[in-house]
Order: sequence, then C-alpha cells, then structure tokens
Amino acid sequence: MSIIHLLLRGHYFSPLFSIMKTRLCGISFVIALLALAIPVAALAHEHRVYQIGGKEYVFTVGFLNEPVAVDDRAGFSLAVSMSKKVGGDTDHHDEDSDAEGAPVTELEKTLKVEVSAGSVKKIMDLKAVRETPGSYEAVFYPSVQTTYTFRIFGTINATPIDLVFSCNSSDTVSDDMMEKVVSDSVTQKAKKSGFGCPVSKAESTFPPVKTTFSELEERVQGIEFAQNTTQDEVASTGSKAVIGIVLGVFGILLGGVAWLLRPRVMHE
Repeated sequence: MSIIHLLLRGHYFSPLFSIMKTRLCGISFVIALLALAIPVAALAHEHRVYQIGGKEYVFTVGFLNEPVAVDDRAGFSLAVSMSKKVGGDTDHHDEDSDAEGAPVTELEKTLKVEVSAGSVKKIMDLKAVRETPGSYEAVFYPSVQTTYTFRIFGTINATPIDLVFSCNSSDTVSDDMMEKVVSDSVTQKAKKSGFGCPVSKAESTFPPVKTTFSELEERVQGIEFAQNTTQDEVASTGSKAVIGIVLGVFGILLGGVAWLLRPRVMHE
C-alpha cells in the first residue's frame, strides 16, 4: 500500500488527531471557565427569595421590555412564585434550588408599587398579566436617564411587606446568599442577578435620534420661561413708563398752580 493511501486512511495522522483533540478539549474548558468569570453585560431581572409568614417566595423584579430606553413604553415587572424545595430543604447556593414553583396569584389586590426616579415618586396599582399567572405589571414611560427604584408594599400571606429594588447602571452585580432580616415576619434568604437602568434614546435607536421627548420638553420649558421673563420685564418697563408720565403730568400741574398763585407786583 502506498504512503498516500496510508495517509488518507489516517494511520499517520491518528496520533496527531489525538493530540489536537486533547488540546481542543483543554481550550474549550478554559473558554468555559472564562465565560463563567466574565460578568454579564446586559442585566435582565433581579431574583430574591424571601421567607414571609413562614413560607418562602421567589420575587422576580425588573423593567418591562428590557433593555429599556428613555421614552420607551416600559414599566415595572413583577413575578412571584413559591420557592421550590429540594429534599425538604432549600439550598440557596444550588443554582436550581430556587427554581420557580407554583405561581402566586391575586397579588394585585394586596400589593402596590411606588416608583421613584430621583426625588419624584408615584404610587401605582399592579395589573395581573393574564397570559402568565403570578406575573404583574405597572406600565409607564421612563422620561429621564437615572436610577429607578421600585418599592413593593402591602401584604402577602396576610403578612405586611415593604421591599425595595433598584436598577443598576453599572451592568455588574454580585449575588448575595446571606440571610437578612427585613422585619419580624420577613427575611431575605438569597439575592441573584439584577436589572439595568434606562439608557439614552441615542444609545438604543437606529438610525439614532438626536433629541428625545424629555429633551424637547426641557427646551420648550426653557423657551416658556424666557418668554414669561420677557413679558414680566416688558410689563415692569411699561408700568414704570406710565408712572413716569403720571409724575410728569403731576409736576406740570403743580408748576401751573404755582405760577397762578405767584404774588403779583403792582406797577405804579
């Protein structure tokens, strides 16, 4: 058999293929480790496990239609389910231990959300998502690029709750598996992932837009302020002119009266 036939049959390449296969497996393993070490660039939703009134619940919080940009139709998104037990106990260090269990419905009757953007706050009702039991939303349009905070308050399992979630503008988060006492009947068992803050319209549109609705509103408000200031100045100037005219006329009248009342000299 010729050497060409042997090469084609792989007798000489078999050791080489074996070495390459081993090196490729090692490279794949390194790539997998690097992928785990690199933080996720785009945040989606934040997951927390709470023990409320003796029962454990999984809260999933974030923005609607993520990633969200300024002036987009978005809003508050909430999903609540029972925490799924593994072997009778919940191991929150196990990635699959907090897998969502039975959805918790009808929370729109007992919970509300307070949305904060800086110092501006608004309390909104929750609306149940029909297609997804245990999911709720409160629609609004983010008008500024800032940190948004969602405060969920009311009752669940006949227990008062007051929970706060905030978006993360850095796109990097760290999990927290330490238990934290929120109140006498509420304990945070675990926290995973997070959700990002709204980005500017220019960063998320194609073709890019130069001006957002909020920026247009700021410009209109600036024009209105300048117009009102000009009107006030004109009104003030007009008032001063009228006062000057009145004083001038009054001075002329006084001068005329003084001239009429002047002492007359008798001529002989």
